[in-house]
Amino acid sequence: MIGSIVKESNHLPTPRDEEKTQTKTIVLKGDKEQYIFGENNVIGRGAFGMIFKAKRKSDGTIVAIKKTKLDENYEHLVISNSTMREISLLASLKHKNMIKMLDFILPGENDEQFKNDIFVVMEYGHTDLEKLITKYYKNGLPEELIKDFLYQLLNGLTYCHDKGIIHRDLKPQNIILIKNNRNSFDLKITDFGIGRKISVPLGNYSYEVVTLFYRAPELLLNLPLYDQSIDIWSVGCIFAEMALGYSIFRGTLYSY
Repeated sequence: MIGSIVKESNHLPTPRDEEKTQTKTIVLKGDKEQYIFGENNVIGRGAFGMIFKAKRKSDGTIVAIKKTKLDENYEHLVISNSTMREISLLASLKHKNMIKMLDFILPGENDEQFKNDIFVVMEYGHTDLEKLITKYYKNGLPEELIKDFLYQLLNGLTYCHDKGIIHRDLKPQNIILIKNNRNSFDLKITDFGIGRKISVPLGNYSYEVVTLFYRAPELLLNLPLYDQSIDIWSVGCIFAEMALGYSIFRGTLYSY
């Protein structure tokens, strides 16, 4: 979608438990919807860019907006392969345990501040599994919660694998939790930036995938041939982390 961005001088209302600070707001305009967010409403950062907490103007629904830079290709700006792949995969994944993409906005050339950016609008998660463990369950999650989360994670991953897709970066930070009316959380798998469809026969894939703590042995051994089983290894690491409160294979480098 081609959209535009307009700055306003007022500020977004903040929850009572958050500090109220004056901040400029941005109105992000898509073809059908508009989204409002403050410049300081950043809820995530990474090599990809930033994620903002925003509000859909039509009904007040809280959403997450992922902002990434366009790549320079000679004299033209293009959508990066990882962003294009993620958008394509998210558009094809329709499951209750997969994060839902709600909108995709490419601002027009007249938007000076954001003319080199692309925006992906997704469901908003109240927290992620990493934050839940480190803030509230440093000695491990309760058994019933582990069972619930593991079931939802495997349910979503089975759907993903049945469609021939490898996530390639499963970790607690990429597992979003959304509060539900059962006094618990709905689990959503997110961040498909390095995900990909597998080919038949298997092709040579990059082994420099998956965050180190959750990386399968075949990746540590630099083997270019692998399949969905690398995601299952990551699930095992996440399972142990939920039970113990810390990652079991911690390190900053590897050798073989």
